[in-house]
Amino acid sequence: MSSQQTKAMHRAMRTRGGLGKIRKLLVASGCAATVAVALCIVWVRSKQYKARHHRRFISSTKHFRRRVLRSPRFDPNATHAPSSSTPKHMHMGRVAVIGAGVSGLAAAYWVKKWCPDADVHVFEKDEVAGGNIQTVQAATRLEPIRIETGPRSLRTSTASAQVALQLIDELGIGNLLSWANKKTRGRRFVFEERTKTLEELPISLPQFLAFAYRYNLLAAIFRDLWQAVAHKDGGKGYETCEAFFAKHFSAHLARRFVSALVHGIFSGDSNKLLLKYAFPSLWEMEQAYGSVIIGFILDPFLKLSEMYQDSPLIADPMPQRVQKWLQRASRERVASLEGGLTTLITALWDNIIGRGVHVHTKTSVARISYALETRNASSSTSATEIQTSNTDQDIVPTSTASSLDEKTKADISHRDMANKDENSLALAGVGANSCDLVTLFDPKGVSLLTNVDCVISTLPPEDLQHLFEQSLPSLALAEPSHRRVASCANKLAQVRSLSIAVITFVFFDKSFHQVVDEKIQPGFGFLMPRILARGHLLGVVYDSCVFPDLAGPGHVVLTAMLGGDSTQNQTYVEEASQEELISTGLSGLQQHLGLRVSPSVSRLTLWRRAIPQFDHLYATARSDLETCIPSHLPWLFVGGKAFGYGVGVNDCILTSKRIAREVTEILS
Repeated sequence: MSSQQTKAMHRAMRTRGGLGKIRKLLVASGCAATVAVALCIVWVRSKQYKARHHRRFISSTKHFRRRVLRSPRFDPNATHAPSSSTPKHMHMGRVAVIGAGVSGLAAAYWVKKWCPDADVHVFEKDEVAGGNIQTVQAATRLEPIRIETGPRSLRTSTASAQVALQLIDELGIGNLLSWANKKTRGRRFVFEERTKTLEELPISLPQFLAFAYRYNLLAAIFRDLWQAVAHKDGGKGYETCEAFFAKHFSAHLARRFVSALVHGIFSGDSNKLLLKYAFPSLWEMEQAYGSVIIGFILDPFLKLSEMYQDSPLIADPMPQRVQKWLQRASRERVASLEGGLTTLITALWDNIIGRGVHVHTKTSVARISYALETRNASSSTSATEIQTSNTDQDIVPTSTASSLDEKTKADISHRDMANKDENSLALAGVGANSCDLVTLFDPKGVSLLTNVDCVISTLPPEDLQHLFEQSLPSLALAEPSHRRVASCANKLAQVRSLSIAVITFVFFDKSFHQVVDEKIQPGFGFLMPRILARGHLLGVVYDSCVFPDLAGPGHVVLTAMLGGDSTQNQTYVEEASQEELISTGLSGLQQHLGLRVSPSVSRLTLWRRAIPQFDHLYATARSDLETCIPSHLPWLFVGGKAFGYGVGVNDCILTSKRIAREVTEILS
C-alpha cells in the first residue's frame, strides 16, 4: 500500500470517527432534551394537579355554611331532606350597605342591577360620599386645578382592572377616561442614600442591562428559577414581602426597592406585611409555579394561579367594542377620569339613586339586632322610618336620597306585615336560624331600618370591631356563638391601621424645571426606602407630569406623603399641627428636588387610621372572621379595602362585585 493510500485511509477513518462523535453528541442532546421536556411536562402536570386539588378543597368549604344556613328551607334539627313544598320568601329582599365609599356604592350598584326588586339602603356617617376618594379644586381661577386627596389613578393593566373598567363603561363615563402621559407614567425613582440622588427604575433594555449589571440580577434570576423546585410554603401565607423578595431575588433588592414600594402603597414596613394579602397575585403565582419568572411566562396560557384565588370571579360577557377598549386600557396602564376620580363616585351615586336605592348620609349604624327585638318593643311601624338629618352637598345630591317618600314608607310597612308571621316562628331560637331578619340602630338607639335580609359592611377593622361589641348584647346569641363572635371582635381590635398626611403643593404659571432642579427628571414620582434619612417622608408624586389635564395647562402640582410604620412617625402625623406638617412636606421637596420657588397653594389632608396593615395580627383576625361570620352571622357580608382583594380602587370594586353576587344568590 502506498503512502498516499495510507494517508487517505487514515483521513477517512478520522472523518468517520468525527461524524460518529457528532452523531453521538446529537443523540445524547436529543435524549437530554426529551428527558427535559418530559420532566417539564411532569412538573406542569403536578402543578396542575396540586392547583385543582386546592381549588376543589376551597370550593367545597368556602361559604358552604353561609349558603346552607341561609337557605329558608334549612332546619338545623331536621334528620331528613326538606320537603319541596316548603314555602319560600314571599317578599322582596332588603339589603343594608354600611359605608358609601367606592366599595359600598359599587356593592349597591351590583345588587340593584342583579336583583332589581331588592330594597337597598346605603348608610354613610359622613356628609359626603366617596370615602377616601375626594377631588377638590385648588383655588378659584379661570381654569380648574383639581387635587386628588386620596387615590389619584387607576391601574388599567391589572387583572382586577377589567371589572372596574366594565363598571365605568356601564355607567356611561368611559369617554371621560384620561390616560396618563406616556412619557412620564413609567418613570419612577427611588432615593439612593449613598449618592443622595434619585435612581430611576429601568424601563428600557439598556437601562435594564445596566441595572442588572449593577445589582447582579443574573444570580437573582437563577435564585428565582430554583424556587420552582425548592418552594415549600404549603399555602400558609405567613411570608412577609421582604422575605419573599429576598428568597426569590436578593436581600439588597428587597431592602431597597420593596421597602420603598410598600411605603408608597401601604405606608408600612415590608418586613411586617404579608405577601398573601399585600400582593396576592405574586403569592398565587408562587403557589402555582414556585418561580415568579416561570409564572409570568406560563400563567397567561395555563392560568394555574386562578386556582389559588379565594373567590375567583367570572367576568361578565363583553361586547366587542368594550373588548377593544379594554385592550387599549391594558396598553395605557394608568388612567384617571376627567374631573378626577370623584367622577366615578358621582356616576355611581346618580345611577343607584335612579334605580331606587336609598342613600342616608350623616347616619351612623352603631348596633344591629334581630328584628324580633323591635317587634317586642313596639307594635307600630314607625320604627322602620329612617331617622337622619342631611344637608346639601357639593359632590352628590344627597337630598333626593336621604329621606323616604310616602310610597317608600308604605312599601316598607307592607313588607313588615308580610314578614310578621315568619319572624314570630323564630322566637324559640333567635340567632340559631340565619333566616332571622335584623334591625339597624343609630348611636342614640333609634331604629334605622328593620327586617333586613343581608348587611354588607365596608367598615374598617376598628369600626367593625366596635359594631360587633355594641351588637353582641342585642343579638342574644347562644353561648358558643357569643364567645366565638366576641373572640373575633377582640382579634379585630388588634389590627393596625396607619395614618398618613397628604400635602399637595400647587405652583401657578410655572414649568416643571422652573420649580425643581434641572437635574430632576420628570416622571411619576419618587419613593423613599427604609432608611434613617427618610424622616417622615414616604415619597412625592409629580401629579402634573402624570395627568397634565387635571392640573391645568402651565401649572405644576406636587404631592408629598408623610407617615410610616413606627410609633414616632404615627405620633408625629396625628399630633403635629397643620403648619408643622406642611413645613415638613415642603422641606422634603427642597431637600430631594431642589425646590426653587415657593408654592402658590398648599393643601393638607390627614387620613387617620386609613390604611390597614396586612401583618400577622391581620391574618389571624381575617382568618377568624372568614370562619366566624358564615357560621354565626350568616346575614353579614364583610368587604371594603381591609377585607377584600386589596386596597386599590380596582380591588375594592372587585370585592364588592363578589359580595353582591353572593347576596343576590341568597335573595333569589
